Amino acid sequence: MPGLVSATGVLGFLADEENELKVFALETLNDDIDTIWTEVAGALGQIEALYEDESFPDRQLAALVLAKVYYHLQAYNESMSFALAAGDLFKLDAPGEFEETIISKCVDHYIAVCASEHTVPTAVKNDASLPALATTFASGAADGTALMSPTTPFSQTTLPSKSLLSRASVDNTILDPTFQPVKEGRSGSIAPVADKSTREALQRVVEHLFESCLKEGRYRQVVGIAVEAKNLEVLRRVIKRASDDEKTAKGKASDAPSPADELMEYALSICMDLVQERSFRTEILRLILDLLNDIPNPDYFAIAKCVVYLNSDEEASHMLRQLVSNEDRVSITN
Repeated sequence: MPGLVSATGVLGFLADEENELKVFALETLNDDIDTIWTEVAGALGQIEALYEDESFPDRQLAALVLAKVYYHLQAYNESMSFALAAGDLFKLDAPGEFEETIISKCVDHYIAVCASEHTVPTAVKNDASLPALATTFASGAADGTALMSPTTPFSQTTLPSKSLLSRASVDNTILDPTFQPVKEGRSGSIAPVADKSTREALQRVVEHLFESCLKEGRYRQVVGIAVEAKNLEVLRRVIKRASDDEKTAKGKASDAPSPADELMEYALSICMDLVQERSFRTEILRLILDLLNDIPNPDYFAIAKCVVYLNSDEEASHMLRQLVSNEDRVSITN
């Protein structure tokens, strides 16, 4: 069936008294929105009225049409909000630029929300004995790279040619320590997500993305997002998931490094080389140290690196006592 050439006739049904005709109009517009969105943009008020009408039987469809029109208008905050309101009609696994762009925007919001809600434990905040790492991000590079979020490359690697990060837009998708909330009347920067249902939908989208990555063994992508979002619970969960997946895997070579070990080494390298906030770096190190100590045959070299940075005499003594108590040649060599 050929697509619509003009939306004029279909748009007229939006003003009809019969809900069936309104739903038919929305379905037709949704099917060909990529070619007729310029005409549909003139009827945004009507479609938003349908979405806000609680008696309208297909509000989610109206939200989806609105999300796609706002996407073409490059109003990404509004597009994301309506896409989340569309519920199951917003297909997360669809291989389209619209879906990939909105998911990328959801990740940006998730990172911004989690990072803003992160609080530093008092013990870590008041610990002045920890040394500062001499990194490009900490020292402030002259070429402006110090203003970029140090972990952004791990959460946003490759996007389609017309996706969010490659379009000409005023969206501030790379957060830095001087990030300011969106100004009133401006849809550019990452706006706060105040509505509870929207935040819950945002969480479901990100959790779906996490689960897809974990099923495919792309643990590092989740680690990168977790570190950038300052969400240590997700970091702990993904490392434990890698360990559990290793236990259930078949035919794994005994001398190969485990996914969990590789992941902790990866997280440790991010922490020591890229994370610029000293207190958060300390939190990550303590988490990695706890996880390493829970492993039956831990990497003592990685433990030693954590202990040296944390300047923890107690942890160093514990590690030495454990090595001696093992009473085997490998442990003594370590």
